Formats: sequence, C-alpha cells, structure tokens
Amino acid sequence: MARKPARKAAGKSTRAAAARSPAAPTSERDKIVAAFLTLLADQPFEAIGLADIAGQAGVSLVQLRDEFSSTLAILAAHIKATDRAVLAEDLSDMAEEPVRERLFDVLMRRLEALAPHREAVRSLLRSARRNPPLAVALNGLALRSQ
Repeated sequence: MARKPARKAAGKSTRAAAARSPAAPTSERDKIVAAFLTLLADQPFEAIGLADIAGQAGVSLVQLRDEFSSTLAILAAHIKATDRAVLAEDLSDMAEEPVRERLFDVLMRRLEALAPHREAVRSLLRSARRNPPLAVALNGLALRSQ
C-alpha cells in the first residue's frame, strides 16, 4: 500500500539526498568505519586487514586498535550507526498506518541509509557466501539490528 499523501515531499527528498551523500566523517571512529566501507567496496572482507584500514583512514594502527578490536567490530559499528540513523527519523506520520506499512517504511528507510554503501554491502554478501563463520556472525548482527 502507498503512504498517505500528507507526507511532505521536501522531507522525503531531503532524506533521500542525505542518503546519497553521507556526511564527511568527523571523528576517528567515523573515519575508520568510512575507510573500511571504502575498502570493502573494492575487495573481499577476508582480504581487509586492520593495517589496511588504518592506512586508508589516515590513523595509526594503535588508534584503530583503541577504537576497534577487529574488522567485524568495525562492521558492527556501521550497523549500529545505520540503526541509529533509521530510528532517529521522525516516524509520527506513520502512526495511523497498519503495522505492516510501518515496518515497510522502516525497511525502506534502512535501504535508503545503506544506498551510499551499496558496493560494500554486495561485497560483504559475496564474502558471506564463501565464509560460513562470517555468515553466522552477520546473522548475529542482523538479529540484534532487527
């Protein structure tokens, strides 16, 4: 079902524009996550090392290890940030909608938030198909996220 037309078109286009052009990373933590996603878009998950991420982010390996213990921890931070971005949006316009419509809206917002990282997500899914322990770890992250 379609949303009610009362939804402001400007809000939707603003949200879509924000999803297409993510804000520049401000903290070391954000720089590390952004560097990881950049590397992930170009190479498989298992080929990315912490030293590679530190180099891409422009931080020392010590700084990276102070923030994250593994590449999976960096991925978990990205998923948590995506969850926050989706949940921080104003959902009041959907209050009168059936549960199914609200769930669909949240899923669509999540897809919009992940759109700038499409290639990284595709690479991660390819890696998960080849690496059962990674698939299990991703399942755990997805369960927590959902």
